[in-house]
Amino acid sequence: MVTPLAPDQLIGLINDSFTEAKFPGIENLRNSNLTEEPLAVTIEFGDKNDWTKLEPSFLDQAPQGWASALSFFSKAAFRFYLPAYLIADVQQLLDRVNVLFQLTHSFTDGQIFSTDEQDRWMLNWELNRCSLFTFVEVQAIIAYLEYVVRCDDFYDDRDQRHAKQALNNYWYERGT
Repeated sequence: MVTPLAPDQLIGLINDSFTEAKFPGIENLRNSNLTEEPLAVTIEFGDKNDWTKLEPSFLDQAPQGWASALSFFSKAAFRFYLPAYLIADVQQLLDRVNVLFQLTHSFTDGQIFSTDEQDRWMLNWELNRCSLFTFVEVQAIIAYLEYVVRCDDFYDDRDQRHAKQALNNYWYERGT
């Protein structure tokens, strides 16, 4: 682990790292058609083709107050919008959305080493969802997770433990 960046440096790195991610188009915003939440993602994000202009207050409720957009984005939309969520999280402007969970939950020790069929399915789904990230984008995600590990005043012990495990179990190897 390298010396983590200060918040303003991390925000600059995130901004600089996600310049290749393009708006996936309204037809490719969601990963499911099974419930009303994915459709709400399409409705609320269909005209949001510049992630740098999204307000943290919008991100923290979208879609329609469920605060679940990150879970229902297609992998291209996840890649495109993730930097807006990362920056809002570093700025401590998200109360409901747990960005850290989205980047760690399948990569913690209890999940990645599980033999449970559902856990294995979720791991494979998560690996697929993260497959579009470029090397540079992965480096920014690693810097964010390292920031979480050292930021005691905002993230609790569980968050920090999960970030460390995800770094060691997946992100560091993905970033080489």
